[in-house]
Amino acid sequence: MAPGDTVEWRFDQAGQGHDLISLDTRTPWPTDVAEYRDIGGEPFRYTFDEPGMYEFICSLHGPTMGGMVVVQESSGNQPPAASPVVAPTSGSAPLVVHFTANAMDPDGDPVELVWDFGVGGSQSTADHAMFEYTTPGSTSRACS
Repeated sequence: MAPGDTVEWRFDQAGQGHDLISLDTRTPWPTDVAEYRDIGGEPFRYTFDEPGMYEFICSLHGPTMGGMVVVQESSGNQPPAASPVVAPTSGSAPLVVHFTANAMDPDGDPVELVWDFGVGGSQSTADHAMFEYTTPGSTSRACS
């Protein structure tokens, strides 16, 4: 999670009361937490404003029930994503196939892609590409 995110601990499925106790073993919590909730009690929410590794336990269960919240600064650059669509995926030659990369970068950076049609040397860098397979066969290459 990133600084400014809020974690919510829910107790609506618990079979008994629970508590949430902050531990300062890795990163000290800015405010000590010692919250108890009955069965079905209201959630407990905490907003983490600083990076760190914040550990907690339920003291009623001891060290067997605990966890850690990891808060990290954003790297500032997210990876691009693609949802390629190829149609049709089979048929008799000659077969015209339409390739759509549906590629985008959440940061707005330019996305470079290459369609390799699997027939030696034939490639396209377009988001939408058409290719005609003229001889029977199969290929497993696609977008990189």
